[in-house]
Amino acid sequence: MCFPLGPVDEPHYLRLRGTDGNRTQPGALGADVDPYGPAVDVDGDQDPWTDPWFYANPIWVLPR
Repeated sequence: MCFPLGPVDEPHYLRLRGTDGNRTQPGALGADVDPYGPAVDVDGDQDPWTDPWFYANPIWVLPR
C-alpha cells in the first residue's frame, strides 16, 4: 500500500481503522470526514464474530 503524504513539516502519526461494514455509523469527526465508522455496540447485542473491527498501532511519520 502506498499513501503519499506530501511534505511533512512536523511529526505526527497515522492509525489504521477497519470494519467489515455490517454495522456502521458516522465517526466522531462527522459524516463529511468519516462516514463509515464502526457503530456503537448496544448492551447485550455485542457479537465480535458478526461485526469484526480493528485499530492498528500508530504509524509515526517524522520529518527528515
